[in-house]
Amino acid sequence: MMLSRDLLRTSLLIKKRIGEFAYASNQVSGMLDYLFEETLTSSLNPEQIREYVKSNNLCFEASEIGLNGFSGVRLWIPRSNLSKIIKGLDIPVTERNLDDAIYHLGFQY
Repeated sequence: MMLSRDLLRTSLLIKKRIGEFAYASNQVSGMLDYLFEETLTSSLNPEQIREYVKSNNLCFEASEIGLNGFSGVRLWIPRSNLSKIIKGLDIPVTERNLDDAIYHLGFQY
């Protein structure tokens, strides 16, 4: 999965501002798709992830940290909240699995 320059730029600015990487819901969905690729288990779509993180305050809007309109992605999920998502949604993966997916998909810059 190739990241756009704007998405990459925004991700790096977020890391600089909050001290950790953050991911768009479609990236989190992509991580789960990667992990479940060889199984019959279906993963969550980006909209399901967006709804869950919004209702549980596990995300922030780019505008909250002064980043408007760079990538078109409005909601970002801090890396530290990924474990809360997999536990809260009872997704059968570990943080190590997510680390592998992040690496293989090129989401850690």
